[in-house]
Amino acid sequence: PMHEPVDTHISITIHAETETRALDIMDNLQANLRDPEIHYQVKQRGIIIVAILDPQDRSVIGINNSEQQYGFDLQIRLERNFESDQPTIESIESNNEKITRN
Repeated sequence: PMHEPVDTHISITIHAETETRALDIMDNLQANLRDPEIHYQVKQRGIIIVAILDPQDRSVIGINNSEQQYGFDLQIRLERNFESDQPTIESIESNNEKITRN
């Protein structure tokens, strides 16, 4: 097919100095992504927001303890376009034999 839907996940992680700040930023971002107007705007650009997954604590124990990390995954659907301005190879010759495209 010339156009094919493709699902993918985007992992979003918020880094902040405090847990409260990280959670506030993450909550605001999730609220914006759930807004019907945002869904409409991104759909006009060929992106469908399929799911906004549950938030998670992504802080790593013992590493950079001064930074809080919270995040979530965003599942989106894109339409992959296979159209190209490049000409299609219709036939080739190999060992004096012509091979044509079906």
